[in-house]
Amino acid sequence: MKNLKCKMRGSAAITMVLIVSAVLIIFVVGMSNVNISTSSQQYNFDADKWSYYVAEGCLEESIKRLEDDINFTSTSINADSDTVCSVNVVGNLLKTISIDVNYLEFSKSFEASVNLVQNGEVYNAHLSNWSEI
Repeated sequence: MKNLKCKMRGSAAITMVLIVSAVLIIFVVGMSNVNISTSSQQYNFDADKWSYYVAEGCLEESIKRLEDDINFTSTSINADSDTVCSVNVVGNLLKTISIDVNYLEFSKSFEASVNLVQNGEVYNAHLSNWSEI
């Protein structure tokens, strides 16, 4: 009878160890998934901000080039080794500037409307619209 009680206690202990181990494994896997998801969201947020800042810089460069040369139509600007900004300009005195930013595998497009006002021999640009498309 004593031998049977010892065997029952041993199997109960092993069962408890297995249950606790299973719960811990489920908890660890769940936390890993949460961390991976959070990391992915942070990467997307950072890439989104970086693309916007690069697009703003390309817009400023495009406006400066338009003020210097009213016939300016397009350019490609490398912000860094991973980021390329492509600019296309159409229109006469009301220019539409299309900006595409490619950062690693992330890409965004923006559009701006700029009104060029001639003041003597100098052109001044007035930004009337700037948005992501």
